[in-house]
Amino acid sequence: MHKHNTVFYLTVFLFFLTCFTTAAQQYDLTVQTPALKDGTTLYLSYSSNGWNYADSAKVMQGVSRFTGRIFFPGEAMLSRIPRDLFRGEDAFSFYLEPGVTTVSSPDVLRHMRISGSPLNDEDAELNKKIAEIRRKRGQVSRDYATLPPHMRTNKQAIEKLANRENALIKEERDLRITFAEQHPASFLSIVQLEKIARTAPWDSTLGSQVMTAYAKLDRRWKRSALSGSIGRWAKDPVRLFHGKEAPDFELPDAGGKPVRLSDFRGKKVLLDFCAGWCEPCRDEALYKKAAYEKYKDKGFTILSVSLDENRSIWLQSIEGLPWTTVSDLKGWKGPVARLYEIHLMPVCLLLDENGKVIGGGMRGEELELKLAEVFTSTKQK
Repeated sequence: MHKHNTVFYLTVFLFFLTCFTTAAQQYDLTVQTPALKDGTTLYLSYSSNGWNYADSAKVMQGVSRFTGRIFFPGEAMLSRIPRDLFRGEDAFSFYLEPGVTTVSSPDVLRHMRISGSPLNDEDAELNKKIAEIRRKRGQVSRDYATLPPHMRTNKQAIEKLANRENALIKEERDLRITFAEQHPASFLSIVQLEKIARTAPWDSTLGSQVMTAYAKLDRRWKRSALSGSIGRWAKDPVRLFHGKEAPDFELPDAGGKPVRLSDFRGKKVLLDFCAGWCEPCRDEALYKKAAYEKYKDKGFTILSVSLDENRSIWLQSIEGLPWTTVSDLKGWKGPVARLYEIHLMPVCLLLDENGKVIGGGMRGEELELKLAEVFTSTKQK
C-alpha cells in the first residue's frame, strides 16, 4: 500500500503534466458475447496513470461496445457486476490501450480471447514464462513442506532449498528486466520495472539493472505515475539499514505501555511495518503467524509498528495477534515511520540478537524459508 497523500498529489501533478505533454488517444473496444441475452449490462473498469474509470454498455445481438480516450494504457476488467461490488465473480482482465480491440467468448467472460492488441499479446507471452517460474517456486515450497522434521534443521538441506528459491526469484526479475531492455517502446516495460520496485528489496546490483533499463524507456512512460514507485524504491529501508544496527525507538502498545525496540535484544526480531487498512498487510499476517508459531520457542519474535491513525481500526486489526504491536496513531507522519523512511507497505526488517539488520522484504513463504536458513546457520556455528 502506498502513502496516500504522496501518491494523491503526485498523481494529480502527473495527470495535469500529462494533459500538456501527452495527447489522449481513442480506444474502441468491441465485446462479442453471443451467449449473453440482449439487454445484459457489461461493466468496464480500468485505470490510466493512477486514475480509475468505469463505464457500462448493454449487449445487443451478442455485441457491446465501449469507446473513450486515454492518455496511457492501463489495467482493465470486464465484468457483469460493477467493480465496487465485484467479489471474484466471472470477469476478464486485460490491458486497455488506444486503438481498435476486440474481445470475444462463446460462453463466460473469463474465457475471453483478445485480438488487435499488441500490448496484450506481449503480456500473454511474458506471462507464460513467468508462470513456469512460479510453478517451480511452488515446487520449492512443497519440497520444504514435505521435509522430515529432522531435515528441517539440516543446514545443507535448507541452504539448497533457499538457493533454489533465490535463483528462481532472480530468474523472474531478470526476465522482467530483459523484457524492458528489449522493448523500450512498450508500456509493458515500465509495468515490469515498477513491479520489481514495488516488491523487491533494493540491492545495488538489482538497482543498477533496473535503472539502466529504465533509462532506455520511451520518454512517454517516464511521465506516467508508475515512475513514482521506482523513485521511492531507492529509499527502501532494507537498502538503507542492511548490515547496520536498527535505530532504537519507543512507542506505546495497545494498552499504553511504552515499548522499546531494544527491549527485544537477545532475540531475532521481525520488525514489521503495517496498518489495519492495508490489504496486503492482512494477507502477509497469515504467513507471519505461521512463522511466529514455528520459531517463537527458538528465540524469535515479531514487533509490529502500525501506521494506522484510527485507533478502532488498529485494535480490530491486531485482535488475536500473539506478538507485540505498537503505534503512535500518527500514520505516515509519525517519527518512527520517518526514521525508517517508510513510503509503502508492508515492509519488514529481520534483526539479529544484537539489533543488526540481517534481511528484509520477505513476502509470503519467503519469510519461513529465511528463518529456517538463519536458525539452521546459527545452530551449526
